[in-house]
Amino acid sequence: MTNLKVNNPENLEFVKITHKDKVLSALVEIKKANNTHLLSKVSNIEKYAMKLSKNADVIALQKIDEGSVVGLIAFYANDFTTKESFITHIALHPEYQNMHLGKKLLELCLDISIVRGMQKVKLEVKNFNIHAIRFYYKNGFEKISGESAESIYMEKKLRI
Repeated sequence: MTNLKVNNPENLEFVKITHKDKVLSALVEIKKANNTHLLSKVSNIEKYAMKLSKNADVIALQKIDEGSVVGLIAFYANDFTTKESFITHIALHPEYQNMHLGKKLLELCLDISIVRGMQKVKLEVKNFNIHAIRFYYKNGFEKISGESAESIYMEKKLRI
């Protein structure tokens, strides 16, 4: 794990997680806290954690004193052909929402994507997740083609 220096409230730190077991633990912890559809498409969470640990960046927001995860973002910034990153998950514990911490997680993703030469960041969001859709619009994402009955796709062009 690598600590990332970011100003944040309440003794929190952003930590890059690379070990499969830590990724799995973070996913389970944030899923329990949110009690939502997070990971609803995932049939085997252990295999998914392994995939993320090998191919994606996973950044957790955790309490310094306890190490408990209160937020995370998982994204792929490794498609050097299309130069597109893809956010697969972003979630915050309900008690830590509306504190601009989701924005900070997103900014870390955008910064890492820019450093790696990505030109766009894409994501898929459920149609019913109005709060998330507003969040993405507010942070410069636009709706793109390819929507389904369940989801819309969004992207943000990066300034390099």
